[in-house]
Amino acid sequence: MRHDLVALREKYAEMHRLRVESSEDAAAGRAHHPSRDRLKALSHRFPGALAEIDRISMNLLEERLAALDSLLSAPSPDDLPPWVRGWILVHRGLRGALGVKAWLAGARAVDAGMLGRFDAALPTLPFPEDARPWRERLAEVASPPNGRLVDVVFDDSAYALCTDRVTLRALLMPRPRAR
Repeated sequence: MRHDLVALREKYAEMHRLRVESSEDAAAGRAHHPSRDRLKALSHRFPGALAEIDRISMNLLEERLAALDSLLSAPSPDDLPPWVRGWILVHRGLRGALGVKAWLAGARAVDAGMLGRFDAALPTLPFPEDARPWRERLAEVASPPNGRLVDVVFDDSAYALCTDRVTLRALLMPRPRAR
């Protein structure tokens, strides 16, 4: 659990750096163009982070950093806020599902030998511990309902948190209030 909190804190710290750099560039009249490698690394490790950074306010981003700092300073944080549990589940789910999707290499159907090939390939996938839970759901990854794999992950995460996808998305990526 501590590892997940440290990782989330790293995500929010990088998002904060990107926002500060963007503000500084804007104040100096420069366009802000973070490197593609930096954005790719963030989204690879934390799928959904690029959508989140576009949606949450700087105040909320700073509140989340402070909350994670507080949780990490506790001897053993037991009661995690719903947004922390939600992002841990969503990031794990998306990393795994996207890794499996890449492994499927465009296959839209799963044949009888696919499970054996998946088992052999699993250790080579980028996040094998996150991909493993998708083993029995290869067909769903290959051809997700309505063509939206991200919805499958949000539905699974919402179910684990006893809520629904819409509520979970609003919790994780609330739109800034209009001024």
